[in-house]
Amino acid sequence: MLSSFTRNGRIFRSVSAGILLEKGEDRRLTCSYHCWEMHAEQYPGKLGSDDAEAQRVFRILQGKPGTIVGYVKDRIGNTDIALAELKKEFEFKNEFMEMGYRPKALLASEDVTPGDEFLLDSYSIGKQKLKCLGRRAFFSATSVPAGPDVNRQVLPGTADAEGPLRFIEFDQLCCGMNEPIMASELYIRDGACGTVMLRCSMRDENLSPHEVLSRGEVCAMMHFGDIKEKGFLTGDNYYIWADSFDPLIKEGWTVVQTGESVKRKEKFSKYQNIKLTKG
Repeated sequence: MLSSFTRNGRIFRSVSAGILLEKGEDRRLTCSYHCWEMHAEQYPGKLGSDDAEAQRVFRILQGKPGTIVGYVKDRIGNTDIALAELKKEFEFKNEFMEMGYRPKALLASEDVTPGDEFLLDSYSIGKQKLKCLGRRAFFSATSVPAGPDVNRQVLPGTADAEGPLRFIEFDQLCCGMNEPIMASELYIRDGACGTVMLRCSMRDENLSPHEVLSRGEVCAMMHFGDIKEKGFLTGDNYYIWADSFDPLIKEGWTVVQTGESVKRKEKFSKYQNIKLTKG
């Protein structure tokens, strides 16, 4: 569990920790931007800085009562994906809480087929299976003229092949739960944001769940739940939206492989897989 603070030092919001990524010498932990979105609005220009005030405003509490383990450093485009820098004395291992598998690679949304299935593993909801129902794209507000050097694909009936271009800023996957009937109150929103989706089944491949899970492919991060219709809830009218990791792949981020770091004497935290380390 990762939490942000109010000005008087109380917990503001809590979300699930994501996965640890690396690019060159930099390592960052994924988390949900909206947990610190109001902080960014109240302190414009501070997100992305590494001065003392930025580290205080965007500091991250892990657990409850908890420990300050780092601060949110960046937001990826207009997505809900934020990247946090952890303090040097803390170590994060890419391991799930209830699954004997680990994340190994970021999966592009174009390589996901509707019907593929994914597992969530979060402190707030435990292990849940989702099925991909489709994708939706968010387009940039600006457009540029088409030219001969532009490789473009136009869906029939959706755009003029010779007209101006609008680029996709990011994709979201639309997923559904596998529960046929949900008669009780939903709690999947509470703290589940930020949980990564691990592919466990591929619609078009004749592979066992173990074979798929062993690939360690994570494609997106839980954003929010959306009840399509009011009234009695079933798995058919409850959508879950997840921000794809496409922008991270484009920027060159990769998953830190568990076991790479030097083993040290460790004291396990009660709430998540961040470990307090000594020496």
